Amino acid sequence: MDNDILINYVGVILEKMFSIFLTDIPTNLRETILDVITELVETLKDKFDTFAEKSLTILIEFLAKIWSMKVHKSLYGNLVNCITMIGPYCKTHYFKYLNDIVKITVELQDTIVGDSVSQTYIKNALERITPFLITDFPDSLGSVVHSVIKLIKNVPNVLLKETPKESFSLVDLLKNEDGTEKPEKKKTTLHTSDTEDVDSSLTLLNTLVEKMGKVFLPYVTITEEVILPLLTFYINDEVRVESCNILPTMLIVIKDNCSVEDLHLKAKNYITQILAASDTEFDNGTLGIYLENMGILVETAGVFLNTQELNNFFSKIMILFDKTEKRRIQLLAEQKKVLEAPVMKEEALNSDDEESDDGNMKKDFEQDIEEIEEIQEYTADLIGILFKTHKELTLEIVKKINADILPNYFRNNASIFEIKMGIFIVDDLIEFLGQELLKEVWDDLAKVVIGFCTHHSIEIRRAASYGVGVLAKFTKSNFSKYSGECVNALVNALNFTMKDSDDEDQFEGAKDNATASLGKIIKHQTDGIDISSIIPKWLEHLPILNDLDESEEQHLMLCQIVNNQSNLVIGQNFVNLPKVLKIFARVYNTKKYSNEEIDKNIKNIITSILSNNETKNILIHTKEHLTEKEGNLKKKFDTFLSGSH
Repeated sequence: MDNDILINYVGVILEKMFSIFLTDIPTNLRETILDVITELVETLKDKFDTFAEKSLTILIEFLAKIWSMKVHKSLYGNLVNCITMIGPYCKTHYFKYLNDIVKITVELQDTIVGDSVSQTYIKNALERITPFLITDFPDSLGSVVHSVIKLIKNVPNVLLKETPKESFSLVDLLKNEDGTEKPEKKKTTLHTSDTEDVDSSLTLLNTLVEKMGKVFLPYVTITEEVILPLLTFYINDEVRVESCNILPTMLIVIKDNCSVEDLHLKAKNYITQILAASDTEFDNGTLGIYLENMGILVETAGVFLNTQELNNFFSKIMILFDKTEKRRIQLLAEQKKVLEAPVMKEEALNSDDEESDDGNMKKDFEQDIEEIEEIQEYTADLIGILFKTHKELTLEIVKKINADILPNYFRNNASIFEIKMGIFIVDDLIEFLGQELLKEVWDDLAKVVIGFCTHHSIEIRRAASYGVGVLAKFTKSNFSKYSGECVNALVNALNFTMKDSDDEDQFEGAKDNATASLGKIIKHQTDGIDISSIIPKWLEHLPILNDLDESEEQHLMLCQIVNNQSNLVIGQNFVNLPKVLKIFARVYNTKKYSNEEIDKNIKNIITSILSNNETKNILIHTKEHLTEKEGNLKKKFDTFLSGSH
């Protein structure tokens, strides 16, 4: 319902809800009434403030009554959730009770183990309460943090059927008699209400770290003591992932509030702990998260490793990479062997039946290979971040990459994935180290990205097209030796047409990268190239609607060229103006493709166009010739013409 209509009925709805709520009714009916109230609050937001104080008073008094009597316990979480939703709309009244609400919420957090619904209510309530505690009730924060950490410390136990009176820790069950872990048991993953509670608590703790910021610093040490051991919590992969996710969040807090020395020490410790856990990690998804988080830690810390530490770190990454690469090659060989077997050839290769053994086997191979390839992509990203942060300190690593890794990726029989991985690394070398540091191999790197721009694989074409753009941006001298080949390669990349078997998002992403790279040539390499011949092709493929990382830069660049060198884009007799106007209409006042600066530029350009009768008539004519499918563009043109833009 529209809020302007709904607001007229809120009073009546609440009066009816509370008149029923306060009578002797079943608990599940009270839960449903609370759901109605929370829906009203979520829908109306600030407009609920008129009804907030009365609603809050009723709910707090009811909670206090049943809490003191220890009855209707299943309502506690729902009530706290509802109260903390309403509270921000009547802060003065809310703050009178907030400390008591925190105490109840913390006690609930300690006692509702195993109730996932109540856990969700409490988690949401604590997330809402925390900002107010930080600003107005800092003394209450400690109890919240300690409550969450206490829950995380509860290592799940399992009751064995054979000995029902004894409870055994699963951690102990995964050890030999001498205390060493049983390797064959490391692949045991259990999902229980206990592990869900720990997982949920870790997620909440991460939120607390993020929202508390500097206020969280006193709790960093105790948090480390609890979560670092969970990196090797082999019972449950989600617990391992969520514990790892907290480390980058804490490091950001440390960076913002502590010394550089503390930042670097913490970064080294966290990375060391994750690397140690990675050595024995068996779940591909978890390993990918570990690598991703190490990348975030490195980027957050900046230059924190010396050359020797950097080389050691790289060696450990490559050991991990080699293990996954051997596994990938092994899986590919096993897949080929199985799928080429006479029985499997027809059935497995063509089977879409997920329930059949052959169909399952085929999908299992595909999933395992895909997961391992994702790990390798995360590894390439991590290496790229090392280039970005440590630059000249990575030159010994670069030599190893050029000598051992890239030749393997670009060998004659390399797979699509291998070539793509090689281009990812080349792109990062060009972008993060630049021509001056890599002058001896710059020509070779240029040859790679230019050469693969017209590859039949969309993934390779996309990565290589991006590489040509960064080549244009970071070549500081003698770009003329590459310019002709770069432009031709990008134009040819844009000439590909989509086949039925192509993934549309990937295809459009590849075209966006090629378009953006033409834009980078226009922006960064104006000397020695015929810009007027390149701009029409660039303009033809704007706006960029798929690759959002490139979108705003290119659209702002178009505005700047129109403002400063309009003849280059608009052309003689305003021949390109209709196309430019359509681009602006697609982009203007959108969250994805524009920003405040772009919108401001478009406003000024349209105002200038409207002040000139000839260009104004072109705008009108362009609008009149829009098709029915371009209805949204017509609305933007109407906005332009009305001057309300």
